[in-house]
Amino acid sequence: MINKKTTMLMTAGALALGGSNEASATSDVPVEAAIRAFVEAGDQRAVEAVKAATHERFRVAFVMGEAEDVTLLGRDDYLGLLAAKKIGGDDRAVHVLGVEKAGGLAIARVRLEGRKAVFEGSMTLIRDGEDWKVFQDAVHMRARK
Repeated sequence: MINKKTTMLMTAGALALGGSNEASATSDVPVEAAIRAFVEAGDQRAVEAVKAATHERFRVAFVMGEAEDVTLLGRDDYLGLLAAKKIGGDDRAVHVLGVEKAGGLAIARVRLEGRKAVFEGSMTLIRDGEDWKVFQDAVHMRARK
């Protein structure tokens, strides 16, 4: 069970992962497969598949273009936007640029390239039993010109 305090600790730990000697920066097939499943489900606007690919406390933090403001979305809001077809629907190429893992926590640098926009950022995943779930998607979205 993850509570608010655990979530804050995990976020702080995720930020510190880069300096840890115990974290490994490599490619990781199960983590990358979880990322691809999440992205492909979003591209297809498959709400139930996105729900299955995300942790129950999933959240998104994104910046559009040159904006200074960060938009935050919880899982229910994100799924609602998908269902309303306000997001998703593009066929994006997924580039996992690196994965750092420490126990049941993984942070991946990602670049998603679609017809209309490019998304660059990081995804935090949490191991849930045998599966990896996307917990956080922090992304900078730039429209293609």
